[in-house]
Amino acid sequence: MLRMIAAAGVAVMAAGLIACGERLTEADVDAMVEARVAEAFIQATAEARVMESLAPTATPPPTATHTPSPAPTATPIPTGRIAFVSGDPEDGIYVMDADGSDVSRLTTMAASEGFPVLPSWSPDGRRMAFESGRDGNLEIYVTNEDGLGVTRLTNNTAPDVGPSWSPDGQRIAFLSERDGNSEIYVKDVDGLSVTRLTNNTALDAYPSWSPDGRRIVFHSERDGNSEIYVMNADGSDVTRLTNHPESDYS
Repeated sequence: MLRMIAAAGVAVMAAGLIACGERLTEADVDAMVEARVAEAFIQATAEARVMESLAPTATPPPTATHTPSPAPTATPIPTGRIAFVSGDPEDGIYVMDADGSDVSRLTTMAASEGFPVLPSWSPDGRRMAFESGRDGNLEIYVTNEDGLGVTRLTNNTAPDVGPSWSPDGQRIAFLSERDGNSEIYVKDVDGLSVTRLTNNTALDAYPSWSPDGRRIVFHSERDGNSEIYVMNADGSDVTRLTNHPESDYS
């Protein structure tokens, strides 16, 4: 294409020179064509470089970065421990793993000295409440999970039995005859405050907390037969849950 354009241009120039009286040979014309082709090539190359330099530089697309999501942290599953009372009157409260292994004894009291019964774990599993007559009367005691650090929680001439630890770990519900009849009481774990929750001439016994700590279930004979009842944690709004000729116990 450049040669054709150059040849056309040279033909015009040659015609002009001949008209002016110049004598041109075929070799002269060929030399002029080659020179014209070289000039056109150099000019086209220069223009192409100028256009390339003026063209906008394409911005490369942003490189997508992948931030790996942190692996979820596994929530440790607490190892369950079961507390129970041995049938041997010379023994006491034992604990074992949920599969029955690793049995160990926490308390050692003979029946004549106040055999400890009815163990109740604290919510964190670090302490246990139980009843014992070791000091001459049935009272509520608290011990560490290893059986050490036994502390007497109640101190009354009437029996205090059936401890049940609240879900928040701050209170223990129990039954007592300290006011002349079996009623439900609750006491702070520090032993400073005790509150009577029920007030009925019939037996109210063996409380157990709801998981949210807002209610307490127990059994009572207030309607002539032992039935299951539930009340608020402050003793209000007592509601009968069962109604059967046979006795129902909590």
